Amino acid sequence: MKRSSLYIALLFSLNLILLASCNKNEKESAEDPEFQTSGLQDTLLSPEESLSTSLVQGILGEDDEPELEEFIEQNLYEELKKSAKVTIDRVSTSEYAIEYDLGGERKVMLLRKYYDPQKDVFVFARTSPESREVKTQ
Repeated sequence: MKRSSLYIALLFSLNLILLASCNKNEKESAEDPEFQTSGLQDTLLSPEESLSTSLVQGILGEDDEPELEEFIEQNLYEELKKSAKVTIDRVSTSEYAIEYDLGGERKVMLLRKYYDPQKDVFVFARTSPESREVKTQ
């Protein structure tokens, strides 16, 4: 009888430990700002900033690409805002592919990042995979 009571007590103790550790992880993830969406922060962004932030930080996962975000806001927003779906992929360390739908037609543009040593700034060139036309902006 003592042996079965010991097993029951041991199982009960293990269950309590597991339950306590599971609850601790849930509390930590609920308090972790990375898991929370900030409605206030989203309302402070302009539509242009929201699009660029969603693409660069949300899809690409890049936190430190301010030049790319600025380029999207200033040069691509008007075209991309009409799309139902937009995505971005990093092709290489200096090239990005943006895919979007426009009027039911799938479009792709390539962005290449360059460094201008004379002005000490990064610039982007936009190309289309269908043509060799390059638009530097």
